[in-house]
Amino acid sequence: MVAGCAQQPAADTVTEAKSSATPLPTRAPDGSIIIRDTGTGITPVCGLVSPQRIGEIFGITGVEARESGMPENGNHVGTCEYTAESFRLTLAIHARDITLSPAEFVQGATYEKGRTIDGLGDAAALATFDDSIPELDGFARLVVAQDILTLILTGPGENADGFPEVAREALPGVASL
Repeated sequence: MVAGCAQQPAADTVTEAKSSATPLPTRAPDGSIIIRDTGTGITPVCGLVSPQRIGEIFGITGVEARESGMPENGNHVGTCEYTAESFRLTLAIHARDITLSPAEFVQGATYEKGRTIDGLGDAAALATFDDSIPELDGFARLVVAQDILTLILTGPGENADGFPEVAREALPGVASL
């Protein structure tokens, strides 16, 4: 009787977990985007950058990472929230609007306040916000367009200088999601 209850190897568990996530959008041969929604949830993105690495980049300890809940909308792929005491950084992956160039998209996503970050993805911009946009006052946002996906980092404005480094760490993994 016990033989039938053997535990699966860890590799099989990882494969099952990854295959149950909502697949990322892909580009069809004609250039259009195909999004296949399985209704099973979000793609885990906390593995893109470890909590320990986030702590190293920002000089803080005790960072924890938590996947967000269900997708916000059809373009939302997944979100990871990194927290430690009063620190909070959100890393989100979305499908981008391909009717805009990558540069147009990132400028729009930073409310036209972003300064271009060269050498990061297809286009990237970092913006820090003041009270002109009350809901973002004191925050910073880095938006990176990479093919049909967008990486968005949002967190405290005083930590904005570390955002490009986090994005550089995450981008290779975004391509493999």
